[in-house]
Amino acid sequence: MDGSATWGGSQTTAGAPLWGAHHAAGGAPAPGYPRPPAKSNKTLFIALGAAGAILLLICVGCVVGFQILRDGTHPEARGSSRPTPEATRSWFPWEAPQTAAPSPSAPVVGLNTPVRDGLFEFTVSKVECGVPEIRRDVLTRKAQGQFCLVSLSVKNVGQKQGQFQEFSQSAFGQDGTKYGTDSGASLYLNPGHVTFGLDSVNPGVESSGTLAFDIPKGAGLAYLTLHETMSSTGAKVTIS
Repeated sequence: MDGSATWGGSQTTAGAPLWGAHHAAGGAPAPGYPRPPAKSNKTLFIALGAAGAILLLICVGCVVGFQILRDGTHPEARGSSRPTPEATRSWFPWEAPQTAAPSPSAPVVGLNTPVRDGLFEFTVSKVECGVPEIRRDVLTRKAQGQFCLVSLSVKNVGQKQGQFQEFSQSAFGQDGTKYGTDSGASLYLNPGHVTFGLDSVNPGVESSGTLAFDIPKGAGLAYLTLHETMSSTGAKVTIS
């Protein structure tokens, strides 16, 4: 005997541990032996899933909260048993202004007749529909349907400064359909003061400009509702 022994077909030196022939302590596997499986990423996946679920709950909560706030200003939420044609139809004021519908006592006038709501006295001098596009210098704004252009003056008859808000004004078709203003078209129409849609008007001062409503081809307007603010009573101006 030469001090060596055979075990399972492998020769070992007497006194040397069998493990050393296959795997050095604390080292990598010897060539020909599989590497131990990598640790699972299950903990990481669970953490990411939990974070995603929390984010989703936050988003849902924001949407629900916004809907509740919106419904609180809707006519049905205030006890009305049926919707009014002037109820707002959009969450976003630049798409469809969220204005209060005129009350039964709101004043009603025709063209070229001053009418007051809050600080402002409004006078509509002209309404022109059937305009396919608006040009300003080399720029052109095309209507999706047709533009109805409203020539309007706003005079502050109160005792403090007020701000005319274009998005608080609305137009209504013969069937009661509500239309919001086209702010982009208004910029083309009021080159002298491009901020007509958000003009600050001091007491005794009058501001004039043109509002644009993009309505379907073949449709017409029956009346306008004009407001000092989104929550004011409003005044009705009949067109036809």
